[in-house]
Amino acid sequence: MKFVIYNVENCRTRENRVGKRSIRFNSVTGNMYLSTKLAKEMNITMNDRLEFGCDENNPKEWFLHKTTDKRGFPLQFNRGGTRLRNKYICKTILDIAKVKESATFLVSKDPVKTELGPFYRIILSCPILPKNKPKL
Repeated sequence: MKFVIYNVENCRTRENRVGKRSIRFNSVTGNMYLSTKLAKEMNITMNDRLEFGCDENNPKEWFLHKTTDKRGFPLQFNRGGTRLRNKYICKTILDIAKVKESATFLVSKDPVKTELGPFYRIILSCPILPKNKPKL
């Protein structure tokens, strides 16, 4: 038997994401919001764009990559922070994590170094769900 152990490290609550490297996915709009800490640690600037990478040997492993290539997803900056929009990527990642609504995921501190530059792993195994769900 192989156990999956749940503890304080992998059972995050909404409050635990404050001040952490994270990315929030909005299932309705397709918006993805980078936490202030993540944007700062990735040194995101006005000319940067983001790309997402997936490990072809393990399609459940997703990564973020900063680029200036025009093929990257453009970022929007306002007082609410840094965001980008792509419903396909948003839905794909939420589906892989088996989340039907919006969720926040922590992002690894140490990037995977490749010939394309550093890629930061999105930790899909531990989604942080919104605290208050709307009543229908």
